[in-house]
Formats: sequence, C-alpha cells, structure tokens
Amino acid sequence: MKTLTKSLLAGGSIIAALLVIKVVAAEGILPTAVKVPDNLKLKVAKDRLLASVEDSNGVVKYAYRSDAQINSNPSTEAIKQARKSDLEITNELVSDRTSHSKTFATNREGTYVTEIISGAPQYYKDTNGAWWQAEYATTTKEAFDAQVALSLGERIASIFIPHTKADCSSPCIFGENEITVDGYVARNAGGGGESFSTIYNGAGTTADASGGGPPLGGQISSTVTSSQYSNLSIGILLFDTSSLPDSNTISSATLSLYEHSHPSGLGGAMVLTGTTNTSYPASTTTLAASDFTNRHTYISGEWASRVNYSDFSTGAYNDFILNSTGINGISKAGITRFVGMTSFDYDNSAPTWASDAVSRFEAESEEYTGTDHDPKLVVVHESYIYKLITRKSVNESLSSSAVLQTDDALFLGLSPNKEYVIDGVIFATSSSAAPDLKIGFAFPNGYTVDLGYMAGDDGQYRRAELINNSTTTSQTIQIAGNGDPAIIQIHGSVLTGNSSSTINLLWAQATSNATPTTVLRGSYLRAEQVQ
Repeated sequence: MKTLTKSLLAGGSIIAALLVIKVVAAEGILPTAVKVPDNLKLKVAKDRLLASVEDSNGVVKYAYRSDAQINSNPSTEAIKQARKSDLEITNELVSDRTSHSKTFATNREGTYVTEIISGAPQYYKDTNGAWWQAEYATTTKEAFDAQVALSLGERIASIFIPHTKADCSSPCIFGENEITVDGYVARNAGGGGESFSTIYNGAGTTADASGGGPPLGGQISSTVTSSQYSNLSIGILLFDTSSLPDSNTISSATLSLYEHSHPSGLGGAMVLTGTTNTSYPASTTTLAASDFTNRHTYISGEWASRVNYSDFSTGAYNDFILNSTGINGISKAGITRFVGMTSFDYDNSAPTWASDAVSRFEAESEEYTGTDHDPKLVVVHESYIYKLITRKSVNESLSSSAVLQTDDALFLGLSPNKEYVIDGVIFATSSSAAPDLKIGFAFPNGYTVDLGYMAGDDGQYRRAELINNSTTTSQTIQIAGNGDPAIIQIHGSVLTGNSSSTINLLWAQATSNATPTTVLRGSYLRAEQVQ
C-alpha cells in the first residue's frame, strides 16, 4: 500500500486509472448502457438538474434549470393590480425575490406589490447569484438513473476533484420544504352516473396534480340518464405566501387564472373559497382523493365574487378580486390555500339537468412552461412608516373626477397614544376656474383630530373651515384658473389612539371637469409631538 500511494503521488496516472477501474468494478457500480427512448430523455444535460422525486408508480418528476434568465420586469397582472390601487410600480426589490415570488416597490413609500406563483418553485438562484426559470418534466426511474449515472471519467475525476453538485436522487428542489401543489380532486361515478345527493356526499375517487389544464374552478358533468351525474370536481391551489412580511398590512389582492376551457352546459358559476386550516389539504406536496371527501369540513366563506361559467374570457387571465374574507385567508407565515368549486357544490343544490352536459372552468396550472399562464396571486401590502414630515416632490394632477383620492405623497405616520400639532401647506392650480378643489383627511377610528385650513389665491382670502372627522369633506375651495395657485394652509392637532397609523390627505376636483386640477410640488405636511 505504501508503494502504491507513493506511485500515485508521483503522478502514476496509468496505475491510478487501473486502481479506479479495479475499485469501481469491485464495487459493482460501473453503469450499464441503457438505450433511452426519445420521449424519456432528459430535457437538459444532467449538470442542470436541480432536483428529482419518484412517486409510487416509478415515475420520476425532476426540476431543471432552463435557458431563460429571470428579469426584473413586472407582469401585466402585477401592473394591473397596482393601478387598481392608484399605484405605479417603480422597480423590483431583487433582494426580496424568492423561488415563488417577486416583490416590487411603488411610487408610494412603504407600499409594495408582490406576485406569487402557485405550486412548485419557479425561480432558481445559482451559486453566482443569477436567477433562472425552473422547469419540470417526468421520465421513468430506469431512464432517469441511466442518464444521471456517472461516466467512468466522472468517477475518476470525483476521486481527485471535490464534488459539490447537489444529489438529485432525493427531493431537493431549492430546499425541500418549498414545494406546494395545484390540481384537482373529484368523485367519478362512471357512465351510469349517480344522483346529485350521492355524488355530493360520496367519497372522492380521483386526485391529480400533474397539470394539463385541470378544472381549478370546479366541474360537474351529467350523463344521458335523467338527473344522474358522472363527475363532481374541485380545484385546489396552494401558494407559498411566506415572502409577505408579517408586520405589513394587506390592502388588496387578486387571484388570476388563465383560461383553458369553460363549458357551461349545466349553467352555474365558479365559487372561489378556501381555508386557513393547515390540515387541508392533507398534504401540501400532493393531493389525495380524501381531499374531495373532506372539502366541506374545511372551506370557509366565499373569498371573491362568483363568476358564471359562461362569462369567463377565453385564452386569457380571469381575475378574482379577493374580498375581506379572502384577504384574511392569506397566510403571511406559510401557505395560502384556495379552493375552486361549482356553485352547485358550494350551495349543495343540484343544477337543472341536461343530457350529457358539463360546466367547468379549466385553467393552466403551474406545470405550464414559464410563468406567463401560471396561477398568480398578486398582493398589495404596506409597511408602517413613522413619518413626521412629507414634502411633495412632483406635481400630481386629477381630471374628470370629484371622488376623493389619497394623495401620492402627503401623509403622516404617527405613534400610538401621542399628541401632535400639525401644520402644512397645499399649493393647487388649474387652467380653468371650473373644477376648483375639495379636501379631506383619512385617519382611523380612535383618533381625535382637529384640523383646520385657510385658503386664498390671487391676493384674496377664500375660505376657512374645520375638518374633525374622516367623513368630512371641505366645501369648494376656489382656484382662480389663471395659473395662480391657491394656497391652503393646514393647522391643528391630533391625539392618536392605541395603534400606529397614518393620516392621509385626500383631495379631488370640487366639480368634475376635463381640465386637470393639480397639487403642486413643494406642498407639505408636518407633525410635531407635544406629549
């Protein structure tokens, strides 16, 4: 052994190679050549595999790094959600990106838009810090093992070169606890069918999370026999929403599903519901027929407005704007659990029977290549900022609207149970005397607010008024319309309640007019704590 070691250290490459061959052969691990059919070949070279997992049927699902790098551009769905809240996305916070989500800053300080993709991780960060699109495919265990086995050269190199590549023989998708699922569960009654009561109350028979346009919005199918039904399905969508900061407040959220098909032969509507119970579904990484059986034990309330199956848009995203129940269902600590079902299932009420008909909403699942059609949850959320002075840095204009809006910049973030004196000035102008201006303030219940203003322009005093509750809107504040700004001075005091919150300036045109009213840069609000 001493002689052999010395020979190796001296560079005896032939002896080293013979040694390796002998050792490998002795251990019985030389790979055996296996001809792999084209349909079972890996999509990429094995050094781009990220993870694999084998199911009970011997099917291996593997993740791989695609050629597509992830950019910092917001999706159309993220932009739409931002604009619903009068926000504009400014840039992605790449440092906050996760394998499921991208978070964007907006033009309102402390307000963010996060887009989350359902199911398995979609974004992969390599050791150089570059982000790539992750994709998924399946093959057989035999084909997978044959293609990932080390060649003789690789085995020789592995003895002398440190081996750092992740072991893809176990579930290791960027961290084993990051896998969530989307798909459907159902009761199939076969061609003979069952009564609605039987299919509604019966045990589940089918579970599928393999993709291919599942009925994420529920399905009901009838047979040719009167009042008999062959299928009742629900969709289950899980989102890893742990990237949302615990301390932030969610102000709005929209679930977007890309339509695959939406027949409406039995009428009815899709109901979006869900649960906050971590026992449902039974697993977050796969679905089981029992998830159908137990559905009504766990779901709670309607999370968005119903959409008739006949009203879905074809080949496009369809949006479900979450109501307060849905927003409260979003988990900032882990997984958010959506369920889509037919209104007949939710209401336990049979449809009007029609022969051999179906109503359903099929949507693309997370298995779709890329993220252009994947289920998306877009969330607007706000961090609390203690802010005692704000100055408007750019002009802000509003036309054809007499509905009070929140100013983009002018707000104060105040501590609980404190007293403040407030001052500020608003410069407002218009090229027409028709629209004028009105203002108000938004603040939470429990705050005692006494704010007044004095307004004037063009050398003339116009109005003074007290605003001491959040439902009060000022009288019309006149604007000369000749280009001279109206000057509105703000003075008063605030006693805050038991929680931190903001006081926001609200404003609009007094009379809706196509000529814009503009609040000018240089306007400001300031608070000084006195107790």
